[in-house]
Amino acid sequence: MVGGDRVCWPDMLRMVRGTRFWTLAQMAAQLKVSPTALRSWETGADLPDPAVQRLVRDLLGQPVGDAQLASLVRDSKASRYLFRTDRDPQVGRPSRILELSNALIAEQPLGRDVFFTPRTYQQVELTAEADAMLNSQGSFFGGEMVMATMRLIWLQYVQGGMTVRHALTRWVPMRLPDGTPVCLYERRTVTPSAYLSLPAVPTFTPLDAMVA
Repeated sequence: MVGGDRVCWPDMLRMVRGTRFWTLAQMAAQLKVSPTALRSWETGADLPDPAVQRLVRDLLGQPVGDAQLASLVRDSKASRYLFRTDRDPQVGRPSRILELSNALIAEQPLGRDVFFTPRTYQQVELTAEADAMLNSQGSFFGGEMVMATMRLIWLQYVQGGMTVRHALTRWVPMRLPDGTPVCLYERRTVTPSAYLSLPAVPTFTPLDAMVA
């Protein structure tokens, strides 16, 4: 349900819960409401009142502890990774990845270390293309409170080289306590035909329009 301020509250609430890796009950406790009320807001059946909206904005503005976030990303059942956004990827340099989930590692047959090897030309080109699309409507990686969803081609390591895969991805920029800009990335692999049916440009869900 979209409120009068044009905020899609189901997305906003799931955003906060997802980036903190909270259960429904844990999120409800943070907001001092019942899990039933939170579920009704997340499903769009009802809108949170202004006091709760302010609490949600406060939670979004809080940095996530780097050790806690890294641990939760690593143990996530989704294909996720956390990466720095304060520098551009370069050929021959290590990736920007800080931590990745065990689920993501399971998608690659060559293990965890392959994610931290120097980047190839093809990887850098795909990364630059994704960055350009995300920054097409402003500075996405500048720390704004926004979530982006977009289709993406990714490269799966295989014995003897790489193979192309297609995915629906979600991106959430945030900052660590020391101010380091990072982004939480999550992907779900889809078929080539499903990929072609997805929007060609990112969908941005702004968070800064929330009640102050």
